Amino acid sequence: MIRALVDWDRDGFLAEESRAREAASMPPFGRLVALIVSARDPGAADEAR
Repeated sequence: MIRALVDWDRDGFLAEESRAREAASMPPFGRLVALIVSARDPGAADEAR
């Protein structure tokens, strides 16, 4: 991927990025989740596992 960037190889970059994302089940081949835990007491948020 870095070589494609250095060489200004857009198609090579996109192909490598697509392969890497598919292998890691990243979007658009998978889903990501964000979980936000908040509390008035920072200790309570830390303990909410």
